[in-house]
Amino acid sequence: MREFEQMEMQYFVRPGTEMEWYNTWKARRMAWHQAVTPAAKLKFKDHDNLAHYANAAVDIQFEFPFGFKELEGIHSRTDFDLRSHSELSGKKLQFFDPELNEHYTPFVVETSVGCDRMFLAVLSNALVEETVPDAQGEDSSRTVLRIAPALAPVKCAVLPLLKK
Repeated sequence: MREFEQMEMQYFVRPGTEMEWYNTWKARRMAWHQAVTPAAKLKFKDHDNLAHYANAAVDIQFEFPFGFKELEGIHSRTDFDLRSHSELSGKKLQFFDPELNEHYTPFVVETSVGCDRMFLAVLSNALVEETVPDAQGEDSSRTVLRIAPALAPVKCAVLPLLKK
């Protein structure tokens, strides 16, 4: 099931520009996470050991009730994937760049986020206890489901069934 819960994007770039694009995607992905979860609970964690095909890798981590865990990985994978496919298949997987007037094997910047982890991160922050005055003017406590506006339904309310 793991593969069906992963959402990946591979962004092809000109060799030599991969770190610029890697940093661009780091910023874009963090901004997306900050739109749907509290920014104070997010952080970057650089990989201590890079895979043989990568020249940069970072995780976006979220502070769950049980500690910081990975939500998404962002990797600069160089040209490893396309070069390997090309070598094994015998087919050229190159791009002709009209600006440079040359062929090259693109480098890949990859983002990969776990849908199940994102769901858990959103829900772990969504239930909020709040105090409101009741009909007699006394304080009463209630639990509210607060999902970030970027994810929440616009014209819908989920209300508990009460005997009162």
